[in-house]
Amino acid sequence: MSQLPSQFSQSALQDYVDCARRFELKYIQKMRWPAAESEPIELQEAHMRRGALFHQMIHLHHLGVPPEQIATTEMDDDLRLWWQAYLESDVLRNLPQNRYPEYTLSVPLAGRRLIAKYDLLAYDQSRGVIVDWKTSLRRTKQAVLEQRLQTVVYRYVAVAAGVISADQLTMIYWFATHPEDIAILPYSQAQYEQDGHYLIALLQEIEKREVFDLTVHVKRCFYCVFRSLCERGVSAGDFEGIDEIDIDDDAFDLDFDQVAEVVF
Repeated sequence: MSQLPSQFSQSALQDYVDCARRFELKYIQKMRWPAAESEPIELQEAHMRRGALFHQMIHLHHLGVPPEQIATTEMDDDLRLWWQAYLESDVLRNLPQNRYPEYTLSVPLAGRRLIAKYDLLAYDQSRGVIVDWKTSLRRTKQAVLEQRLQTVVYRYVAVAAGVISADQLTMIYWFATHPEDIAILPYSQAQYEQDGHYLIALLQEIEKREVFDLTVHVKRCFYCVFRSLCERGVSAGDFEGIDEIDIDDDAFDLDFDQVAEVVF
């Protein structure tokens, strides 16, 4: 079997939890399969471009570029609405002053490296806040967000890296399509310890695994690019029916010389 990756992001772990076979194809065999996630492909591509540009605009804003200058960016109606909602959001007014956009942290865990790339990490001596800007079509349910590996990994890594204590940390999901319906997920030392045990067990399970089975939840295959390879269908799922379309957190060039890491 090909070698396991030396580092794991929340996306990789979520892929494994959703479908071990998808994880194997994507991260071990590093296979590229020419299939669309959803159809019509034009709508998906336009949404992805819009989401990427939105994240870039927010990044510039937190680097100090004036909003009026960023507003000269060519925007369609949806992106313009997202940008205006972002500027008017109470989330910005209530964040700690030390703010780090597009910030990456890495910590060692179970012989591997666990990576978190934050849309925004803000903290001071009294509290820390993780903010993730979501451009999904729907507002994800709170219970689902609490179970997602993004929530587990992002909060765990921030504490393990020594940024802030668990009891002082909160994670916020802000939805561009539902700007008033903010998801706030506080953290705790007990949850941090539980997450650590879970993540270690998950990495050890992957390490020992010899057969990476297909998911029994066939619906997940509708929006997977490997569905035809796995004989789980040819046509992609309907774009309007997808639960979440967002920026792929693995789609970035990572220079480990620029990654803050805790050494134990």
